[in-house]
Amino acid sequence: METPVLYFYDSREEAVSVQVAFANGVITEWYPHANRVEPAGDLYGENLHKAGASARIAWDSVTLAPNGRADFPTGDRNNHYFAARMTSSTPVRVKTASGDQQEKFLFYRGVSTFSVPLSATLDAAGKLRIKNHGDQEIPTTFSSSGAARK
Repeated sequence: METPVLYFYDSREEAVSVQVAFANGVITEWYPHANRVEPAGDLYGENLHKAGASARIAWDSVTLAPNGRADFPTGDRNNHYFAARMTSSTPVRVKTASGDQQEKFLFYRGVSTFSVPLSATLDAAGKLRIKNHGDQEIPTTFSSSGAARK
């Protein structure tokens, strides 16, 4: 999974709940603190490889606060997460057992065991070989020079 970031755009303050499901995988990182992350326990062992495993994460008490004071975590401006705040999105306030957390987004990331339908390898001559292992046709690919090929 790439790094999904959920942004909200609202002109009025309101409370929302957010839940995300991720089939065939587990959620490994998130911020702010979530109320529930399932499955719990050994994320990289048995939970990841269980047949039909599905992950869920939930933030039960999120307040969209367009007029709220922007009191976001501070730190190294070179941190790759810092740029995610450079939006016009509505700030959020997440209620947690240890107090409120403020941010400009909800973030989560995970790993999965599903197979991808495309493989790319280099042959002995250094040519890129792309193979479709899926059921659907892939109408266009890109050569190593960047030109589209059909």
